Amino acid sequence: MASRTVTLSDVSDGGLGVTIAEMAMAGEVGLEVDLTSLTFEAALTDTSLMFGEFPGWVVVSTKEPVRMMGFATDNQLKAEVIGTVTSQTHVTVRTSSHSFGWNVAELRSVFEDAIPSLLV
Repeated sequence: MASRTVTLSDVSDGGLGVTIAEMAMAGEVGLEVDLTSLTFEAALTDTSLMFGEFPGWVVVSTKEPVRMMGFATDNQLKAEVIGTVTSQTHVTVRTSSHSFGWNVAELRSVFEDAIPSLLV
């Protein structure tokens, strides 16, 4: 399955929100993410869902999502499609109660300038 995987990132430091942002910045791509279909999402606040750390979770982007889902099923792994990669340089994330949007360049600026801005 590795040859069909474009990117893979664990959902640890910073949670799902940071993982999504890092993947968009690394690929210089936009993402449309819809978390409203996650079966457990209703029990989590937006803050917990976006920034909680979930051991064992990974976000995978692939050119063959049907095959990836088949791989997960065949190996008894829980997997859900949460979004798509776009050619736009904008990240949109929907939860059951909010919709968030960021420009990838703005995300990069905040990420790269976070520590230097504290040193001024």
